[in-house]
Amino acid sequence: IGTWVRLFEGSVNLLWFGALGNGISSLTEDKAALIDAIAYLNSVNGGSLYVPDAKDSFYAFSGNAIFVGDNTEIYGDGKYLSAIRNVDPTVGTYLNGPIFMFSTYGAGGITGIFQEGLDHLPLNDAAQGATSIILDNISDADDLFVGEVVILGCESYLKAGDPLKGRFHYQENNEIIEIDGATLYLKYPLSIPLQTDGSSNPPVLVNINNTTTINTPANVTNALSKNIHVHDMSFTQSQEGLVDGDVLGILSGPFQLGGVFEGTFENLYIEYYDGPAGNMWNHVSFINNHIRSERHLMDFGYGSNDVTFSYNIYEFIDSPASDISASLFIINDGTHNIRINNNYCSGAWNDQNIFIISQAKDVKILNNTINFPQFNQDGIGIFINDDDEFQSRDVEVGNMLLYVDSMGQFIRMGGDATVVDADRNIYIHDIQIKGTHLTSTYDESLYLNNMNGVRISNINLPSGDFYVHNANDCIINNINAP
Repeated sequence: IGTWVRLFEGSVNLLWFGALGNGISSLTEDKAALIDAIAYLNSVNGGSLYVPDAKDSFYAFSGNAIFVGDNTEIYGDGKYLSAIRNVDPTVGTYLNGPIFMFSTYGAGGITGIFQEGLDHLPLNDAAQGATSIILDNISDADDLFVGEVVILGCESYLKAGDPLKGRFHYQENNEIIEIDGATLYLKYPLSIPLQTDGSSNPPVLVNINNTTTINTPANVTNALSKNIHVHDMSFTQSQEGLVDGDVLGILSGPFQLGGVFEGTFENLYIEYYDGPAGNMWNHVSFINNHIRSERHLMDFGYGSNDVTFSYNIYEFIDSPASDISASLFIINDGTHNIRINNNYCSGAWNDQNIFIISQAKDVKILNNTINFPQFNQDGIGIFINDDDEFQSRDVEVGNMLLYVDSMGQFIRMGGDATVVDADRNIYIHDIQIKGTHLTSTYDESLYLNNMNGVRISNINLPSGDFYVHNANDCIINNINAP
């Protein structure tokens, strides 16, 4: 009867699986309940897990993540309620991994998309905006199915010395909604072109579900997660006891988001070591969350597209984990269609760069406040560059208040000298830069090199020293600088 009731209501309660919510004293019961509840939802192709508020305590967990499958909702009683905390199994003050893993891809190491055991199925070229793709070999369709999420990409490159860490410069995830012979119809129009580059890099479909490889830290078969909704909860992790680089290297936030396809993370309170980082975010929204973190705020990693990060509050917490250098927002490795709007960041953050946009396109960063009055590093405020012969383009950064002490350079844009493009379509505008000393430790406040088609307007800078080289069809106006 209990199982029937759960299926009928479409939701399970964490307490039904034996959770107590008494903090570290109920670690055994709470951890088992979380594992069993998610395992149950995975076995019935999804559903909802309700986590009732533990009142003045929290649900305890310790370990290296529970894999969450498709069509899953996890929710509680409010943004600052229903807390789950990853703790040390002996004293409750140490963490060693995420609580939930919504994908086993994207975390790096042997979980990359070029790992052994993954099928890479050749495709015909397809234009941006296409709603279907055609397999080179019709027999490859036998290994695919309607509803499957696949990786589409081209122009691959491999990390030096490690072929398992390959990347696609043009990459996205998409869902197959119909199969007609060798033609696959997609849920979303292609946001990138899939075009052979004239060498050995034709477009391919990565059949990530046709593998038996294991994600070792999570001890589960590699998989992706689609249709995920996490909301109205609190995730906290303690930071005492961080000792050396080996320990810090295995730490992460309460969930690993790499590979999520169609996900919403909203109305959450998150306090942990690392920001909500993850590779291969696709059609994901991260909205109205309160984040307290010891390191960077957001790392989109590689292959992320159609992601919205808006109306979030970020507070920096100083801890031993903060000694690991990182930039605040990292948008790189072929990410595209990224929106970062209406966020407020504050605290004594004093690390590397504020925004780094590398090998990315179609990025809009608007209406954000960055309030780090102690920031006095040699980092960059807005850093746009190319890498691996892949250019950044179609970028807008505007309507921002940037409050710092001093900085290396406030705007730096450096393109690959081999890239010839008449119009990068990069627009930096309406930025108020304030601070105690407001000095630039570099010789120039504005650095522009090997970039065509750049517009910069309505900005105050601490210095009128600009470096502009090999930059054609550019407009720089309404700059207030001594």
